[in-house]
Amino acid sequence: MSELATRIHAFFNQYHPVPLEYWERFAARMHRRRFAKNEVLKQAGETERYLSFITEGVGGAFAYREGREVCLDFSTENQFFGDYASFLQQQPGPVFTMAVEPLEVYSIGFADLQQLYNTTPEGIRAARAAAEALFIESQQRQLDLLIKTAEERYRELFAAYPDLLLRLPQKHIASWLGITPESLSRIRKSVAT
Repeated sequence: MSELATRIHAFFNQYHPVPLEYWERFAARMHRRRFAKNEVLKQAGETERYLSFITEGVGGAFAYREGREVCLDFSTENQFFGDYASFLQQQPGPVFTMAVEPLEVYSIGFADLQQLYNTTPEGIRAARAAAEALFIESQQRQLDLLIKTAEERYRELFAAYPDLLLRLPQKHIASWLGITPESLSRIRKSVAT
């Protein structure tokens, strides 16, 4: 069994168990792509052509608000990455994706993914379970931005992903938390004391 299939299997197994053999077929349709730090994978206004799985590095999804980059989300090793809404609809979207650090991904095109879905019902069930879980996670993040303080959000981010905070530029962390870099500095000092 390939390492890529094993890693993808582990990702989906947390949502819905599917035999490893299915992920072998899935991985066989993927191709490797590498990106330098700060390289854009998909521009705003373009259609996402690939669903990608990160094997190395950190990717970020961003949009522009009043001419500034706003961080929507990060993905790290062993997670899927891309403008998923644009990919599903096969329409242009306002999100752009970028390698926050050197990035290696394995990507599958829309047509290949649809063909797998049509030939294997296990894939549809796993994708649905993962999409539902990711929707819940996304809604919780929206609620956190509305209900929790910036310091609470920072503490939770730090507890969940301590190594990620060392890998990301402060401006991206601040944007993801919905605050300015200056506010993030103040929170970091407060938390450290």
